[in-house]
Amino acid sequence: MSRLRNTLLLLAAGLLLSGCGPTAEQSGRALLCALPFVFGLSYLLQRPYFSLWKLVRPELEVRHGPVLVGAALVAVGVVLAFVEVSPFVQGEIHLFSGKPSVPDVGGGGFTEWILEAVTFTLGTFVTFHFLLLRYLISASPRSAFTWAWAFPVGLWLAIGLGLAFRSLKSDQIMVLLVYPGAGILVPLVLIPVLFIEVLRKGKKQKEVDG
Repeated sequence: MSRLRNTLLLLAAGLLLSGCGPTAEQSGRALLCALPFVFGLSYLLQRPYFSLWKLVRPELEVRHGPVLVGAALVAVGVVLAFVEVSPFVQGEIHLFSGKPSVPDVGGGGFTEWILEAVTFTLGTFVTFHFLLLRYLISASPRSAFTWAWAFPVGLWLAIGLGLAFRSLKSDQIMVLLVYPGAGILVPLVLIPVLFIEVLRKGKKQKEVDG
Protein backbone atom coordinates (compact mmCIF):
# COMPACT_ATOMS: atom_id res chain seq x y z
CA MET A 1 0.00 0.00 0.00
CA SER A 2 2.81 2.40 0.91
CA ARG A 3 4.65 1.69 -2.35
CA LEU A 4 1.48 2.27 -4.41
CA ARG A 5 0.76 5.50 -2.54
CA ASN A 6 4.28 6.81 -3.16
CA THR A 7 4.05 5.88 -6.85
CA LEU A 8 0.78 7.78 -7.26
CA LEU A 9 2.11 10.83 -5.46
CA LEU A 10 5.29 10.88 -7.52
CA LEU A 11 3.28 10.54 -10.71
CA ALA A 12 0.98 13.37 -9.68
CA ALA A 13 3.93 15.55 -8.79
CA GLY A 14 5.58 14.75 -12.10
CA LEU A 15 2.52 15.72 -14.11
CA LEU A 16 1.27 18.69 -12.15
CA LEU A 17 4.35 20.16 -10.53
CA SER A 18 7.29 19.60 -12.86
CA GLY A 19 8.50 21.55 -15.83
CA CYS A 20 7.35 18.71 -18.13
CA GLY A 21 3.77 19.13 -16.97
CA PRO A 22 1.38 22.06 -17.28
CA THR A 23 2.25 25.62 -16.39
CA ALA A 24 0.80 27.16 -13.26
CA GLU A 25 -1.88 28.88 -15.34
CA GLN A 26 -2.73 25.69 -17.21
CA SER A 27 -3.04 23.86 -13.87
CA GLY A 28 -5.46 26.50 -12.58
CA ARG A 29 -7.65 26.45 -15.68
CA ALA A 30 -7.67 22.64 -15.79
CA LEU A 31 -8.56 22.58 -12.09
CA LEU A 32 -11.57 24.85 -12.68
CA CYS A 33 -12.78 22.58 -15.49
CA ALA A 34 -12.26 19.48 -13.33
CA LEU A 35 -14.29 20.89 -10.44
CA PRO A 36 -17.75 19.98 -11.81
CA PHE A 37 -16.68 16.35 -12.07
CA VAL A 38 -15.12 16.05 -8.60
CA PHE A 39 -17.95 18.02 -7.00
CA GLY A 40 -20.61 16.01 -8.82
CA LEU A 41 -19.07 12.63 -8.02
CA SER A 42 -18.56 13.51 -4.37
CA TYR A 43 -22.11 14.85 -4.05
CA LEU A 44 -23.53 11.69 -5.67
CA LEU A 45 -21.61 9.65 -3.12
CA GLN A 46 -23.16 11.77 -0.38
CA ARG A 47 -26.71 10.78 -1.36
CA PRO A 48 -26.65 7.14 -0.17
CA TYR A 49 -24.71 8.26 2.89
CA PHE A 50 -27.50 10.72 3.68
CA SER A 51 -30.15 8.02 3.18
CA LEU A 52 -28.43 5.78 5.73
CA TRP A 53 -28.04 8.58 8.27
CA LYS A 54 -31.67 9.61 7.79
CA LEU A 55 -32.70 6.23 9.21
CA VAL A 56 -30.65 6.92 12.33
CA ARG A 57 -31.35 10.64 12.71
CA PRO A 58 -34.64 11.60 11.04
CA GLU A 59 -34.03 15.31 11.73
CA LEU A 60 -31.25 15.42 9.12
CA GLU A 61 -32.11 17.25 5.91
CA VAL A 62 -30.71 18.51 2.63
CA ARG A 63 -31.72 21.99 1.48
CA HIS A 64 -31.24 22.12 -2.26
CA GLY A 65 -31.07 25.91 -2.56
CA PRO A 66 -27.51 26.24 -1.19
CA VAL A 67 -26.40 23.21 -3.20
CA LEU A 68 -27.69 24.85 -6.40
CA VAL A 69 -25.78 28.01 -5.47
CA GLY A 70 -22.66 25.87 -5.14
CA ALA A 71 -23.30 24.30 -8.54
CA ALA A 72 -23.71 27.78 -10.04
CA LEU A 73 -20.39 28.90 -8.57
CA VAL A 74 -18.73 25.82 -10.03
CA ALA A 75 -20.25 26.63 -13.44
CA VAL A 76 -18.96 30.20 -13.23
CA GLY A 77 -15.51 28.79 -12.50
CA VAL A 78 -15.66 26.73 -15.71
CA VAL A 79 -16.64 29.80 -17.73
CA LEU A 80 -13.79 31.79 -16.21
CA ALA A 81 -11.39 28.99 -17.17
CA PHE A 82 -11.97 30.02 -20.79
CA VAL A 83 -11.64 33.76 -20.21
CA GLU A 84 -8.38 35.62 -20.55
CA VAL A 85 -7.64 39.11 -19.26
CA SER A 86 -4.77 40.44 -21.36
CA PRO A 87 -2.01 42.12 -19.31
CA PHE A 88 -0.98 44.16 -22.37
CA VAL A 89 -4.33 45.82 -23.13
CA GLN A 90 -5.95 47.22 -20.01
CA GLY A 91 -9.52 46.06 -19.59
CA GLU A 92 -9.44 43.72 -22.58
CA ILE A 93 -11.34 40.53 -21.87
CA HIS A 94 -11.92 37.81 -24.45
CA LEU A 95 -12.51 34.10 -24.68
CA PHE A 96 -9.42 32.06 -23.97
CA SER A 97 -8.35 30.51 -27.27
CA GLY A 98 -5.87 27.99 -25.90
CA LYS A 99 -3.34 29.15 -28.53
CA PRO A 100 -2.49 32.77 -27.71
CA SER A 101 -0.74 34.89 -30.32
CA VAL A 102 1.85 36.05 -27.79
CA PRO A 103 3.70 32.97 -26.42
CA ASP A 104 3.73 34.03 -22.77
CA VAL A 105 0.11 35.17 -22.67
CA GLY A 106 -2.38 32.59 -21.41
CA GLY A 107 -1.88 28.98 -20.56
CA GLY A 108 -2.48 27.39 -23.94
CA GLY A 109 -3.50 23.75 -24.25
CA PHE A 110 -4.85 23.48 -20.72
CA THR A 111 -7.78 21.27 -21.73
CA GLU A 112 -5.45 18.29 -22.17
CA TRP A 113 -4.79 18.40 -18.41
CA ILE A 114 -8.43 18.26 -17.26
CA LEU A 115 -8.50 14.46 -16.95
CA GLU A 116 -5.29 14.52 -14.91
CA ALA A 117 -6.75 17.24 -12.68
CA VAL A 118 -9.83 15.08 -12.04
CA THR A 119 -7.75 11.97 -11.43
CA PHE A 120 -5.31 13.50 -8.97
CA THR A 121 -7.64 15.82 -7.04
CA LEU A 122 -10.82 13.72 -6.78
CA GLY A 123 -9.55 11.78 -3.78
CA THR A 124 -8.66 14.91 -1.85
CA PHE A 125 -12.02 16.55 -2.61
CA VAL A 126 -13.92 13.48 -1.40
CA THR A 127 -11.69 13.26 1.68
CA PHE A 128 -12.23 16.91 2.66
CA HIS A 129 -15.95 16.71 1.87
CA PHE A 130 -16.66 13.59 3.92
CA LEU A 131 -14.43 14.46 6.86
CA LEU A 132 -16.21 17.80 7.18
CA LEU A 133 -19.55 16.09 6.61
CA ARG A 134 -18.93 13.63 9.41
CA TYR A 135 -17.84 16.43 11.75
CA LEU A 136 -20.94 18.50 10.96
CA ILE A 137 -23.26 15.53 11.55
CA SER A 138 -22.13 15.71 15.18
CA ALA A 139 -21.61 19.47 15.51
CA SER A 140 -24.39 20.91 13.34
CA PRO A 141 -26.55 18.07 11.99
CA ARG A 142 -29.22 20.20 10.29
CA SER A 143 -26.64 21.91 8.08
CA ALA A 144 -24.26 18.97 7.54
CA PHE A 145 -25.60 17.58 4.27
CA THR A 146 -26.43 21.05 2.94
CA TRP A 147 -23.10 22.81 3.50
CA ALA A 148 -20.35 20.19 3.77
CA TRP A 149 -19.39 20.80 0.13
CA ALA A 150 -18.68 24.51 0.70
CA PHE A 151 -15.11 24.26 2.02
CA PRO A 152 -13.67 22.03 -0.74
CA VAL A 153 -15.51 23.93 -3.49
CA GLY A 154 -14.25 27.24 -2.10
CA LEU A 155 -10.69 25.92 -1.85
CA TRP A 156 -10.75 24.56 -5.43
CA LEU A 157 -12.14 27.85 -6.78
CA ALA A 158 -9.66 29.97 -4.85
CA ILE A 159 -6.63 27.99 -6.03
CA GLY A 160 -7.95 27.50 -9.57
CA LEU A 161 -8.76 31.18 -10.10
CA GLY A 162 -5.56 32.29 -8.40
CA LEU A 163 -3.46 30.19 -10.76
CA ALA A 164 -5.56 30.89 -13.86
CA PHE A 165 -5.32 34.66 -13.49
CA ARG A 166 -1.76 34.62 -12.18
CA SER A 167 -2.45 35.90 -8.68
CA LEU A 168 -0.68 32.73 -7.55
CA LYS A 169 2.63 32.43 -9.34
CA SER A 170 3.56 28.87 -8.44
CA ASP A 171 1.55 25.68 -8.89
CA GLN A 172 3.34 24.13 -5.91
CA ILE A 173 0.15 24.97 -4.01
CA MET A 174 -1.48 22.14 -5.96
CA VAL A 175 0.06 19.72 -3.46
CA LEU A 176 -2.77 20.78 -1.11
CA LEU A 177 -5.24 19.27 -3.57
CA VAL A 178 -3.22 16.18 -4.52
CA TYR A 179 -1.45 14.77 -1.47
CA PRO A 180 -4.21 14.58 1.20
CA GLY A 181 -6.26 12.12 -0.87
CA ALA A 182 -3.21 10.17 -2.11
CA GLY A 183 -4.89 9.67 -5.46
CA ILE A 184 -8.01 7.82 -4.34
CA LEU A 185 -6.37 5.69 -1.67
CA VAL A 186 -7.60 7.69 1.31
CA PRO A 187 -11.26 7.65 0.16
CA LEU A 188 -10.99 3.92 -0.53
CA VAL A 189 -10.40 3.49 3.19
CA LEU A 190 -12.39 6.43 4.56
CA ILE A 191 -15.68 5.91 2.71
CA PRO A 192 -16.16 2.23 3.70
CA VAL A 193 -15.32 3.11 7.31
CA LEU A 194 -17.94 5.88 7.36
CA PHE A 195 -20.58 3.70 5.71
CA ILE A 196 -19.89 0.81 8.08
CA GLU A 197 -20.20 3.19 11.03
CA VAL A 198 -23.64 4.43 10.02
CA LEU A 199 -24.82 0.91 9.12
CA ARG A 200 -23.86 -0.25 12.63
CA LYS A 201 -25.67 2.72 14.13
CA GLY A 202 -28.74 1.85 12.06
CA LYS A 203 -28.63 -1.75 13.26
CA LYS A 204 -28.43 -0.63 16.89
CA GLN A 205 -31.31 1.79 16.31
CA LYS A 206 -33.48 -1.07 14.97
CA GLU A 207 -32.64 -3.17 18.02
CA VAL A 208 -33.66 -0.33 20.32
CA ASP A 209 -36.88 0.34 18.40
CA GLY A 210 -37.66 -3.38 18.17
